[in-house]
Amino acid sequence: MEEQKLKINSECKIFEPLIDEFNAALNSLIMIANESGKEGELTVKLKVKTINEQRFDKDKLIAEWPEPIFSWDITRKIKEDKIKMSGSGGHDFMLKFDDEGKAYILEASPQITVDELLKHINGKAD
Repeated sequence: MEEQKLKINSECKIFEPLIDEFNAALNSLIMIANESGKEGELTVKLKVKTINEQRFDKDKLIAEWPEPIFSWDITRKIKEDKIKMSGSGGHDFMLKFDDEGKAYILEASPQITVDELLKHINGKAD
């Protein structure tokens, strides 16, 4: 499990779907604006929340962490025409904060071992 800085870029897996949709909308908008000679506008609305995720072993709580949930709307508009795309992501990831309060993203897939999960939550394996 590798920590990733929480940034909207191609290195942060959690935002890959958002970036793909944004790039597709941008390319389409540029093509339409060029063909129509009209000004285009692209708007991204990003919503953020966290939920408390838990891992159990034989009905015993063994790990708990905040899971980030992101949802977005991408709206492309040329004069009166408006096309909107929506999406969400964040499942199977966990948030971790460093001593300075900066957020990092960790992939927390179901295949991860309990020891590895606890190491990243607590900073050490139990």
